[in-house]
Amino acid sequence: MEDVENDIQESQSVELGKSKKWSKSLTSDLCKSFTKMGVGDDRIERAKCNGCKAIYRCGISDDKDYGTTHLRRHRGRCTKIRHDDIGQIVMDKEGKLTPRKIDQMVVRDMLAAAIIEHPFKFVEFKKIRCLINYLSLDFIPVSRNKTKTDLMVIYMIEKVKLIKGMSSIPTRISLTSDL
Repeated sequence: MEDVENDIQESQSVELGKSKKWSKSLTSDLCKSFTKMGVGDDRIERAKCNGCKAIYRCGISDDKDYGTTHLRRHRGRCTKIRHDDIGQIVMDKEGKLTPRKIDQMVVRDMLAAAIIEHPFKFVEFKKIRCLINYLSLDFIPVSRNKTKTDLMVIYMIEKVKLIKGMSSIPTRISLTSDL
């Protein structure tokens, strides 16, 4: 019985000897964007941005608490840290979720390639527009005139390639067509 009382008294004395400051747990989501560097020469904790590698104070000094608000502001403004929305996540063929931003110029090029095989009105078919809107709500429908301009650019590029290819052949070529 005396041993138990001695243990209780020893644990109380140890608890009284501890500092009154509570250590905070690292539950912040900033741990994903910043790396703790330790205490600097001025005895203040520092953290380094994982994106731009800038160093910030984040600890408590004798007269000031640096906190994490400035770290949150930096994370929002840092151009090297990716900020992906849930709206940008797409499931790929393997079933993995990957962030993906729809590039309008790539879509226009793909649409022009599809229209080369189909009529110009292909873009304005109601069911095609429904399909494209279903695949991506971010897609801005392309008009027939923009598509025509894109196709003329592709035509001119292919024409130049064909002329260069034909001029590099040393022999004569005879082209015939059945109409």
